[in-house]
Amino acid sequence: STLTFRDLTLMGALEKVSAQRFDAVDIGVIPGYCCHIDPRLWTEKDSVTLLQTLAVRQIRISSLNVSLGDLYSLYDEEPWSVFERCTKIASRVGASVVTIPPGPAVKAKDWDETARAIAKRVRRLANIADGLGCRLSVEAPHTNTLAHDIAQAARLFELIKDSRVGCTFDTSHVQRDGTCSIAEGI
Repeated sequence: STLTFRDLTLMGALEKVSAQRFDAVDIGVIPGYCCHIDPRLWTEKDSVTLLQTLAVRQIRISSLNVSLGDLYSLYDEEPWSVFERCTKIASRVGASVVTIPPGPAVKAKDWDETARAIAKRVRRLANIADGLGCRLSVEAPHTNTLAHDIAQAARLFELIKDSRVGCTFDTSHVQRDGTCSIAEGI
């Protein structure tokens, strides 16, 4: 993932990935943390340049890792349209998956209500992704989020209940939580 090289430019990160002989890469679209693609400024020319760079380095894009701040609690349409732009970019550059975080952590008493609302929004995002030829994936478990551990992640996916939504299983977050082994988590 270019998240590993978040302090570099996208082209610098791709050079590092290529040097390690990976043939696929996940690109970070996380403003304030790792925004290797800025969906608000990205143009068709940027897509063409990226595709040319990938061809030279013999790398394909597996996914875009998209977090647009608190996408889940905003009520205006901007987060949905920005997500749609990200998914269009993903489709254009050959990424078959758009990964999103599970949503912010909440108090235990608010978990069920919040998780139901987020599951509904995830299904809406799945509609957008599906319509553009991509698969939506939720990164879970993810430390300090609504799906902090394996149990919460499993409960969230039960509520999402949509075959178009996959799970991006980040082993670093399973290890960080420490409640079960990676093998148990899988």
